[in-house]
Amino acid sequence: MGLTKKWDIERTWGSHQALLKSVLKVLKPQSAVECGCGNYSTPFLREVPHLITIEHDLKWAEQMNCLNSGENHQWWLKAFNAKNPTRINELPEGEFEEMEKYYKSCVEKIKPFDLLFVDTFTACRVPAVLSLGQLSQHIIIHDMESPGPEVYEWDRLADFLSGWNKVIHKPLGHVGHGHQIPWTGFYSTEPIPLAELNEGMKEESKRLWDDFTPLVETNLYD
Repeated sequence: MGLTKKWDIERTWGSHQALLKSVLKVLKPQSAVECGCGNYSTPFLREVPHLITIEHDLKWAEQMNCLNSGENHQWWLKAFNAKNPTRINELPEGEFEEMEKYYKSCVEKIKPFDLLFVDTFTACRVPAVLSLGQLSQHIIIHDMESPGPEVYEWDRLADFLSGWNKVIHKPLGHVGHGHQIPWTGFYSTEPIPLAELNEGMKEESKRLWDDFTPLVETNLYD
């Protein structure tokens, strides 16, 4: 049985909020690309002067009011044949290659930008990071917790992210039905202002979990 209580959903599906809000406050990105829109990311990212949202669920994009975002927020909508694709090796034949091709085509249309936020369909995340991450200074990736490496196949990103500075937010505890609170990774080509980001996360962390778990420097799977 999945989560049913709105508060539990916000604390799990939206567990990236504390880090995302702090990054926006501390680093003040002027341009961002969001892979996967949502109630717990899009409203905050709209504060960025130039935002592109890439979404594969067209109905969900409509619910997020994609037609009324203003000239500084572009929506790029691309439906895939697979419904809510999960593991890459479970996709229909040719589907993963189609995703890779799509994200590579996005790179050709975008100038370098400040922040990449990735919380889209499971099997779309790796090609999104490998392609769009080449243009970004900072990357936020949701769902880095175990069994995340197996489900999301993060090992495919190890070589690409090997030279980046890395920290991870690991909220403690579980919510309804034993769901672990998902972790969020932050990767940057620049030195990470750890103290400032942690300070910016405190209020939101206490609101969500009545606790504060700081960012810690980490390797991809620590």
